[in-house]
Amino acid sequence: MIPRDCVILMDVDGTLVDPRRDAPGGDLRDWFEGWLLARDAEPSHFHTAQNEGVPLDEIVDAAGLSREQFYGDLTRWMSERVEALEGARELIKGASQCARELHLASTNAEIIARAKLAGAGLDPSRFKGLRGGDEILPGGKSSPVFFRALMQRIGVSAEQVIHIGNDATADGLFSSEAGVAQCLLLQPPQPAAVPLESGRVRVFHSLREIIRWFRFSLDP
Repeated sequence: MIPRDCVILMDVDGTLVDPRRDAPGGDLRDWFEGWLLARDAEPSHFHTAQNEGVPLDEIVDAAGLSREQFYGDLTRWMSERVEALEGARELIKGASQCARELHLASTNAEIIARAKLAGAGLDPSRFKGLRGGDEILPGGKSSPVFFRALMQRIGVSAEQVIHIGNDATADGLFSSEAGVAQCLLLQPPQPAAVPLESGRVRVFHSLREIIRWFRFSLDP
């Protein structure tokens, strides 16, 4: 059963959004460098943008540019490149009805995750926390420690948490090793059989399967 005071964590890429098949080319860092140059940013800020370890919004702030304008332009850029998975809106809505809080557990920094969700037509405001990757833990979502650090930040124990993700290792294995119950979305080409601890991991093949499981598993 799912406790009504649970906290649900969700991945973004491959769980809520996917790349558009007709997406134009272009790398995010290249786009960002062009965005800075178009606004006459100083060369030092342009060179800082080439360092992937520096969050983009911090560079925007340091350059004295509008974070709001940057987010709007980034969201429009993302809208041409990502789309919501079938059932993503219903999943977010259903999860928010049966959980105390929704948080992201993503490899993306907050501003990237927020723009991806909004660009795909999903509502970032449904999530109380959107920070991810290095914002949670240096090295990002690369071990069970990421999930432990995220739970500590939220203020919950593993028994209160359900995670929804699509990567057999970063989501399924690491979350289960952190003691978190996992809804693992496996779609081709990922294998159907994954060597995971069966007690903490449930495998699904569509978001609609997860939605149905929520409806029938909610603690009355």
